[in-house]
Amino acid sequence: MREQPKQGCIFKDRRPCGGYGHAVGLRRSERVPLDCNRWDCEKCGKRLTEEWMDRINEDLRGSVIYSVTTEKQGIELSKRIKRNIKKTSIYFCAHLDDGAVVFSNANFTDAKARNRKKFLEEIKRLMESGKVKGMSRRQRQKVAGYTRPPHNVPWSFARITDDIKPEYDKCKSEKEIGLFLLKYQGTDKIRSLTKLGKELVRKIQTGTK
Repeated sequence: MREQPKQGCIFKDRRPCGGYGHAVGLRRSERVPLDCNRWDCEKCGKRLTEEWMDRINEDLRGSVIYSVTTEKQGIELSKRIKRNIKKTSIYFCAHLDDGAVVFSNANFTDAKARNRKKFLEEIKRLMESGKVKGMSRRQRQKVAGYTRPPHNVPWSFARITDDIKPEYDKCKSEKEIGLFLLKYQGTDKIRSLTKLGKELVRKIQTGTK
């Protein structure tokens, strides 16, 4: 019996969220949830908040958090972090529309000391409000008892819906998969293309090897 899709969210001008499909690669596939992974999605935002708060609580111990709010984004933000935070320090960054909040339990240049409990309550409310557009962090060194989060099917080209899986199964080569992805690109049948998938489609479109 086919598993019924879970109730999800649908936003105007973006892919629907919810249900199950498949991460597909060359002669390999894996059943996966078709979540949109957007912070402003009622379903995904709640999950992302829980996941990132667990990571923050695991990595940033102590009673004090040092934080700075900046208008910098992208490369400029990365440069500031590299200049001001030691390579041995773990930090988290909440990316917003108009900047970012960078925080760590190790002091760094221009950072203000905050009570850890109160600060994390503020960060959680910021996540729950949908104002957070993304989160990033510096992974801590592997130590006993620490498990790195699972990778996101790095071999896959795309996430597709159940109804076109039989057509994917007929693809016998990378080129056929590329043509398959190109056929459904821009439709709700292809929920997302990975970096590998985008490169494969580019090769098909340009005729390069």
